[in-house]
Amino acid sequence: MQMVELEGLNRRKEHAMAETFAAFLRGINVSGNKIKMDDLKEAFAGMGFTGARTVLNTGNVVFMAEQSMQEVKPLIENRLKVTLGYDAPVYLRSVSELETLQDVTRTLSVPEDCHLYLLLCDSAALPKELDMLFTTTPHSENEQFHPAAGDAFWIVPKGQTLSSPFGAKVLGAKRHQNRLTSRNWNTIEKVLALMQKN
Repeated sequence: MQMVELEGLNRRKEHAMAETFAAFLRGINVSGNKIKMDDLKEAFAGMGFTGARTVLNTGNVVFMAEQSMQEVKPLIENRLKVTLGYDAPVYLRSVSELETLQDVTRTLSVPEDCHLYLLLCDSAALPKELDMLFTTTPHSENEQFHPAAGDAFWIVPKGQTLSSPFGAKVLGAKRHQNRLTSRNWNTIEKVLALMQKN
């Protein structure tokens, strides 16, 4: 077998052993957390992960790793703190987890004048806590909250993301600052499409 063929076979074996993950960082390029996406991509490559690519400018990284998610998460958090000064939780999701959430979106009724956000949570208990908060907080007629697969969907009228009482309590409160991060569902779709190409 020729050397080129052997190299190609080895790469395919390595590819098959690795799993594709998406990392979502909180508060990137807002509130003074300025990180260049090229630097972020290099940081992931420096940790031994392969195929690191960023999506948009808000701290979304698709990469491949041979370690488990439980091993990868603290490694990323510790390294980003040292190399980039980023000191906050990183939210990891697999392809199957995001595909499950994608299936849920097909059951949701999202008005045209509303945004659909995914709230990535640090524990399965948090969506239940937020659901109780939503029911006891004033909200507009079209505003909705749906716990789903350990995370949650928030539907809010366009232009009311920050003025919504629920949004202010969840996105702006220190109580939840290191327990979740939010993404517009359009961003998640772009991330998932990139993950599915691996």
